[in-house]
Amino acid sequence: MKLSSRLLMSILVSVLTMLILVVMAISFEKMADRRLDDALNNLLPSVRGLNSAVDVFVEMRTDANKSLLVDSADERKKLLQMFQAAAVLLKQALDRYESNNLYDQQDKELLFKDRNAFEHYNKVALSALAMESTGTGRSIALAQFLNGDVKMAAEAFMRAIREHIAYNMKIAERIQREDASASARNVLILSSVAGISFLILSLVYLNVYRAIAGGLAEMKSVIHQLNQDKNLTVRHVRKGRDEVSDVLNAVNALIENLHHNFGEMQTSARAVMVSSRDFSQSAKEVALASSQQSEASASMAASIEQMTVAVNHIAERTTHARNLAHEAGTLAHQGSTTISQTIQDIREISQAVEKSGASIRELENYSSTVNTVVLVIKDIADQTNLLALNAAIEAARAGELGRGFAVVADEVRKLAERTSVSTQEIAQTIHAMRDKSSQATEQMKVAETLARLGVSRADDADQAINKIGDATVSTVKMVEEMAISIAEQGQSANSIAHRIEQVVHMAEASSASAADAARNASQLLTLAERQIGIIQQYIL
Repeated sequence: MKLSSRLLMSILVSVLTMLILVVMAISFEKMADRRLDDALNNLLPSVRGLNSAVDVFVEMRTDANKSLLVDSADERKKLLQMFQAAAVLLKQALDRYESNNLYDQQDKELLFKDRNAFEHYNKVALSALAMESTGTGRSIALAQFLNGDVKMAAEAFMRAIREHIAYNMKIAERIQREDASASARNVLILSSVAGISFLILSLVYLNVYRAIAGGLAEMKSVIHQLNQDKNLTVRHVRKGRDEVSDVLNAVNALIENLHHNFGEMQTSARAVMVSSRDFSQSAKEVALASSQQSEASASMAASIEQMTVAVNHIAERTTHARNLAHEAGTLAHQGSTTISQTIQDIREISQAVEKSGASIRELENYSSTVNTVVLVIKDIADQTNLLALNAAIEAARAGELGRGFAVVADEVRKLAERTSVSTQEIAQTIHAMRDKSSQATEQMKVAETLARLGVSRADDADQAINKIGDATVSTVKMVEEMAISIAEQGQSANSIAHRIEQVVHMAEASSASAADAARNASQLLTLAERQIGIIQQYIL
């Protein structure tokens, strides 16, 4: 049975018991009131009526005695009338007693004796009073009243009245005894009912108390073992359908869920620890590989830069060789048969020079593009530096929790500063290249002028150059092709150098990210080990 049902039943039994006790008390009180009403409404008026009859009888005797002692006939007549009137009053008192105050048959018999005694007294008293008209009769009547039949009749009436009054008092005492006995019986009944009810309620409440106290003790034991021993395998089985059993079953279900969840958390934490260890090792390897890649990229960038310098130097030497070839062709043409060909070669050289000038101008355009990219990289580096500074400030605000993030922000700031310095160096280099390209353009213009001048002079030396022209045409063409190829190779080398520079920066950023990933993996491994340590404190 549910505890709530037991408590409700206990309350209902308590209320019902109180109602029964109240009803019984009211009933007993009404019975006592009825007995008291009988005593007050019957016995007291009876005694009062009998006492009133005694008083009237005393007046009658007094009036009779006075009439025997006075000499005046009128006075005696008056006293006799008063005697007769008192007799009437006494009869009326007895009649009222019969009408209103009779209690039982014995009371009626006693009233009958009272009447007979009074009738006998009234008869002998009137006979004696009738003899007092003569002197001798008065003496006889006085003797009758003092020691004769009248006195005996009066005493008989008084004995009857006293006996009657004593009977009424005996009835009152009996009613009092009955009332006391009834009160004691009522108290005993009420006490018995109250005691039985108290015993029943005590048993019910004791049962409820044991159920609640036992359930709470079991709950305390479960919680104590869970708190002290951290034992999630403990289960308390309680048979019953009350609320405490429901609570214990709910606690068992909660412990079962905790046992299951802690087991899954332990398995997951171990898997996280293994994955974190592998990830940490992989991150360290990636960081090492990224560092090696960064170093290799930097070395390759230096090599490409050296190659670019060498290619530019070869291009300059090739240009010088081409000029020497032109001069050799000019000196070689000594005949008019070869001058025309030399002029044609010089014109072709002029066209090649124009193409070279166009290539140099394209190089300037490429340099402008590279400069734009360098500016963008510099802006990114500056913004990265600002972001790193802001991150360092936020990490400082975070205190101990932001210390690791502050280290990362400082490394990012240093990387941004190195990037900014590198972009400035690249910008200076590109600026120098543009200056050199401008100088080369001016020189190409001079070369074009010289080529036109050479054509004019070649016309003058047509006959002298024709012999050498045939031999130098192939050489000039080869030198021009070499110059063009070397120029294109220089442009490609510059582009490769720029791309490799970007790769170097990306490798450095990748190395920094890999290092951060390694640190994060190490922290994750530490957290997983700590979580496993906490879970292992519980018995699963």
